[in-house]
Amino acid sequence: MPDVRRFIESFRMNVITVGTWAMVAAYAVAHDQIIVRIAAEHFTVYHPNVLGAGSAAAQAACCAFVASIGPGLAFGLYLAVAASVGNLPKLRISEALAGVAAVIAVTEVLSEAAGLMSFLLGRPLYPVAWYPGDKTVPLLVTQSIQITCYGSATVLSGLLLVFAVYRRVRLKKASFRV
Repeated sequence: MPDVRRFIESFRMNVITVGTWAMVAAYAVAHDQIIVRIAAEHFTVYHPNVLGAGSAAAQAACCAFVASIGPGLAFGLYLAVAASVGNLPKLRISEALAGVAAVIAVTEVLSEAAGLMSFLLGRPLYPVAWYPGDKTVPLLVTQSIQITCYGSATVLSGLLLVFAVYRRVRLKKASFRV
């Protein structure tokens, strides 16, 4: 029976890892489609051409997809470990992936709010050195969105990992009360 249990656990960890990456990749592509419509030069001037993309939208999608691979798989693996490894009760796959969806949703709201603030103020929200040479409002907006996206996604992902372990501890405590 241990081989079946090991297979199930391996399957669960792979689903969480790859599922997380797929969600991150889909989000990154959709997010960059917003960015490219605000300032196409964000991708055509300030990013190298990826995979021979022929249009700004294709370039944005390629950049997002390629950029999602490392962080998405790493986050997925960390989440799989936080949700599954050890003697604590395991989180359901759906619960782990719902946490990823929440991180994505909050990240996008914060990112778009930063872009709106940069637009309304007409200036950078972060140190000027973090922005490209061209300080036009559209590029200030897109870069403010991107900086906020990367920063908030990192912080929120870390919080999700902590929450996953916390949730497992609470599940174990709840099982002792019954």
